[in-house]
Order: sequence, then structure tokens, then C-alpha cells
Amino acid sequence: MPSPHTAARIVVVGLGPGGEQHITDEARLAIDRIPHRHLRTSMHPSAHLVPDANSHDDLYETAHSFDDVYVEITNRLIESAYEHGEILYAVPGSPLILERTVRYLQERASENEGVEVNIVPAMSFLDVAWTRLGIDPVEASIRLVDGHEFATAAAGERGPLLVAHTHANWVLSDIKLAVEGAKGADPVVILHALGTDDEQVTHTTWAKLDQTIEANHLTSIYIPRLSAP
Repeated sequence: MPSPHTAARIVVVGLGPGGEQHITDEARLAIDRIPHRHLRTSMHPSAHLVPDANSHDDLYETAHSFDDVYVEITNRLIESAYEHGEILYAVPGSPLILERTVRYLQERASENEGVEVNIVPAMSFLDVAWTRLGIDPVEASIRLVDGHEFATAAAGERGPLLVAHTHANWVLSDIKLAVEGAKGADPVVILHALGTDDEQVTHTTWAKLDQTIEANHLTSIYIPRLSAP
């Protein structure tokens, strides 16, 4: 087994926003080449394309916080890389869009722990979102916000905002309650299961944000404007 001072490699691939058609050939080749495979979660429409993979779903049931989950996944991946020399780590969407485990892996690699992290570029849900919304995110100056940190990350903002990690209706409720001066008629677009056969793009209002659909891990929201920051 390689020691912590021996170079070990973690190849990170993204599974795209949902549909199999959005996974790159480069990612598929890495999946085929590397026999020791890990999934952050099997709760993704394309997770089945990573056969015989170790999923880390068990941590979501036992850890006290999401950050605890991400730290423990990082530890597991580094230990596995030391053991096998090279492993594959597959994440939903793109490895560089709101993937805290990948950020932690990069930080640990920069601390000279004998781990090399190679990231394969991937398509994210954002690419589909901009298409469905008909928006150039650069020209529109859209800010991307984590739904779990909405109250602080969006403080003082009037929009436009794209909010990810809105994986449950209680998260949508927390977002709605975070803006005390928001008007019930303010528009919101709910983006659900983009890039899959179950895709929904629903135009609703701030008052009905948490009452319109049953949110899950493939749900995000677009806020074009808020009456009050």
C-alpha cells in the first residue's frame, strides 16, 4: 500500500446535469480505465454508468452536518487513493460547481499529502439552466448562491440569483422566509431535473415557492429580482 509520501492519484469526473447524453467521452474513458471507483452519491440519474462503485450515501444518514459528510468523504477518498494508487471519483454535474468535496481534495493535495487530484472538465446543470432561461449569465450578472447559505450569501442582493442545493421543500421555505421584505408576487422560476426526461421549468411566485413542486436533489431556483434586498 502506498504511504502518504507516495504520489496517489484521484481522477474526478462529473456525471453532468442528469441525462446520459451530457457525460463527456473523456469522463467515460476515465470510468472505463480506472477500476477503483467512488460515487459521492448514487442518487443521480447517471450514477449507474459508474459500475462497481463505492457510494458514500451512508454518511448522509449518520453525519451531523453536510460539512461533516464532505470532510469524511474526503478522508475516505484519500485513504483509498493511498491503498490503490489511483481511484476514480464521480460527482453529480461538474466537479467545480458547488462540489465541496472536490475543493477539500484540492486543498489537501496542495498541503503535500502525497495526493494528486486530476479534474476532468464536465457539463454542469448551469449550462442547461442558461439555455432553458434564455439568459447569458455574464451579461445578466447572475450570482450563483448555495441554498443552504442563502440568508447570508444573498444578503443585500436584489437579483438576479440562481440558487442551487434547494433539494427539499424545507430549504425552499427557509429561502422564502429569509427575505422579510419580499413581495408575494415576486417572480421565481423553479428548475427541476434539467437534462432528464422529467425536466420541469415552472414559473411561480415568491409566495408559492415552497408549495409548487416536491423538491429534490435535482431542483434549483432562479430569482430574476426581489422587491427588497
